[in-house]
Amino acid sequence: MARFIDWTNGHIFDFLVNGAGFAGRGLAKYVYGFDQVVVDGAFNASGAGAGAVSSVLRRTQTGKVQTYATAIFGAVVVLVAGFVFLR
Repeated sequence: MARFIDWTNGHIFDFLVNGAGFAGRGLAKYVYGFDQVVVDGAFNASGAGAGAVSSVLRRTQTGKVQTYATAIFGAVVVLVAGFVFLR
């Protein structure tokens, strides 16, 4: 009986444990590839988009009150015109 248990432990259980490790390593390789291409690609694109938007919006921040007042006045004119013409 002891020899059978020793053989089972040495062959069957080791095969199952090693097979699970081998399968896990293979799966991890594909998951790593997906992470590098899809997940990192999405975050890198998000960062690039934020950088592009910030470079455009940075130009609107002049620090001059007159520029901000003109922008607010223009927005009010557009809103009033929209309410008048869409009514």
